[in-house]
Amino acid sequence: VGQNLNGEDHARAPQQRGAERQRQQRTWNAPPDQEKVASALQSIPPWGIDYDQWISVLLALHHDLGDAALPLAEMWADGSDGEVQRKWKSFSPVGHDMTVGLGTIFHLAKQFGWRSIA
Repeated sequence: VGQNLNGEDHARAPQQRGAERQRQQRTWNAPPDQEKVASALQSIPPWGIDYDQWISVLLALHHDLGDAALPLAEMWADGSDGEVQRKWKSFSPVGHDMTVGLGTIFHLAKQFGWRSIA
């Protein structure tokens, strides 16, 4: 088990919980302004990245799209019941100085073979 930036053990490694449950096929119905982001997220396996990357994706959505992106975050993150919403509520308000944004998602998605839809 690895540790996140706070030194806590994380359990996002695919061999731990991810192997126990398969990600269900989901219909990604994103609003038009979120379609490119949804496309990128579909290429990022939430159980195939480490905890800090998982949190970074959620932070990027929260920072750049605000609460309107919570349904998209929950659809992608494949967390336990209420996990994503609890994390989301712990994030600072939109507009705070931060280095994580949608570019983080696009960069990570490209590492998994994603190509921009537009």
